[in-house]
Amino acid sequence: MVAVGALVLGACGGDDDDDADSDTTEAPADEPSDEPAEEPAEEPSEEPAEEPADDATETTEGSETTEPMESSLPAGEYKVGFQSLTSGPAAFAGVPLAQGARLAVKEINDNALLGEGVTIELLEEDAGGDPASAIGHIESFLNDDVSAALCCALSSVAGSVKPILADNQTAGIVTSAILPGLNEPPYMYRPVLLLGDPAYGEMVAGLNADGSLASATIVVTADNDGMVNEGVVWEAAFADNGVEVLGTIDTATGDTDFSGPATQIIDQNPDVVALSQLGQEATLMAKALRDRGYEGQLVTTYGISNEANYEIGGETLEGIIFPVAFTPQMTDPAAVAFTELYEAEYGEVPDVFAAQGYTAIKMVAEGLAIAGDGDSDAVAQAMATITEMSSPYGDIVFENGQASLAGETTFMQWNADGTQSIWTP
Repeated sequence: MVAVGALVLGACGGDDDDDADSDTTEAPADEPSDEPAEEPAEEPSEEPAEEPADDATETTEGSETTEPMESSLPAGEYKVGFQSLTSGPAAFAGVPLAQGARLAVKEINDNALLGEGVTIELLEEDAGGDPASAIGHIESFLNDDVSAALCCALSSVAGSVKPILADNQTAGIVTSAILPGLNEPPYMYRPVLLLGDPAYGEMVAGLNADGSLASATIVVTADNDGMVNEGVVWEAAFADNGVEVLGTIDTATGDTDFSGPATQIIDQNPDVVALSQLGQEATLMAKALRDRGYEGQLVTTYGISNEANYEIGGETLEGIIFPVAFTPQMTDPAAVAFTELYEAEYGEVPDVFAAQGYTAIKMVAEGLAIAGDGDSDAVAQAMATITEMSSPYGDIVFENGQASLAGETTFMQWNADGTQSIWTP
């Protein structure tokens, strides 16, 4: 079995919508269409981003702790397919994800991390979240003899392309989809962290340390399989900590008027409400509750972490707690180095989706290095031997192709001024 980490940075040394009508809160035009990136990432700031440093526009220099990999790859260009999500309703998740992936490729190539004369060519096609387009792109990648393919920011897309990749003995790397069971070596891997279990349990235990939580209500995006599954995890977390679930309220992707669900919740009067919803919907749900006077604790998924959500929810987001795989506030050396590299390249801080794209490319690179060959099946089989690697999240370990965090989960909470701070259970 193989443990890897040298390729990852730092690893070798880890609206305000107060004027809106209280009965109907309008969302921005684009709505997320699937799970956390299924969760929306932050929309581009209205303020112009700072220009990258001059040297960053030419090459991406690795940090002092970036080291070339032990690789016997012959000099040449190795193709990697990338099914991106830079248009459509979930583009504000897909854009930073794509930037993270491109950054990883640039870093690898500029610093010869896979060996002198060895480069990765990223073949990027935007499916916009459409399964039919996704299938066409995957087939195109296969015709171009890619060594591996990044896919599946959305679970609906993952289910469409997974069998095609397996039939063609090509590894697919899930970039953000959270639906359970997608990972299936040797042809489907997921370096994305599924934070719900045990993070939700840890969160509830911390909140209920003084025994103040007696009851809970769960709100679910019922037409999204990933969010439905997350709702089940929330239910177990409450049960394990002696908190009675008063009920589960179903909502739908793209909902903007949460006056009905908010009224139901206020009538139930739970001590805590878990929002198992996409980021924008969770924000609107939280706003609807606070606008109607609900003062209980709100908890949710990492999709609400995107800064753009503050433009929707404003001060009503204050106190909402959620787990994250990555935040620029992390002090792990790999996280710090990734944040600095991303800021130098794009003039803005990265979010969790940027970290997902970056980590996906690094996993492919590990597979190429281990295989010593660009043949897709050889790379897929090599990736099956990866048991651990460093990442912007910190050290991660793999079991059956699914990554999990080797260290402790990080929790964040929104502040009234639009900043976020680390919350400790």
